[in-house]
Amino acid sequence: MSITIDNDAKLRVNLFRLTDSESNPYFVGKLQFPGDLNFKRGISFMVFVSETGSEELQIGPVDERKQSGKVLQNRGIRTSNKIHIDLHSLLDSNDNKFYLGEARGPMHIECEDGIFIAIFLSREGHEELQIGFLDHNRKKKFEEKDTLPPYEE
Repeated sequence: MSITIDNDAKLRVNLFRLTDSESNPYFVGKLQFPGDLNFKRGISFMVFVSETGSEELQIGPVDERKQSGKVLQNRGIRTSNKIHIDLHSLLDSNDNKFYLGEARGPMHIECEDGIFIAIFLSREGHEELQIGFLDHNRKKKFEEKDTLPPYEE
């Protein structure tokens, strides 16, 4: 069953850029709302990081008319407390790189208590999005750091 996709109606998550111990950048975001992400019909994750200060994750339904069969076969890998989703890069109409990951399968994530999203892009061919649960006991706030240069590949 095909659905009509409204690009303005997707969930949008602000991303914050951090660096690991080897100075590789990665991105994190949080999402909390009284609902769930149901992977049964497929979920699309689009990551936009080419414009500093406007890093964003968009979450929406899979548009089967626009995607290849290879991407739609990604079921996501669920470990004990995370879901791992492979990403691959594409170019938008302005030749800016963005990343796309899609997953479908018999799983869902309840978001009322919040989810934590981490995106790793520094190893080409191994780009990944991870979804875990928010740890409300950790009070760390994510803030943009003025000292970080723009993300470049």
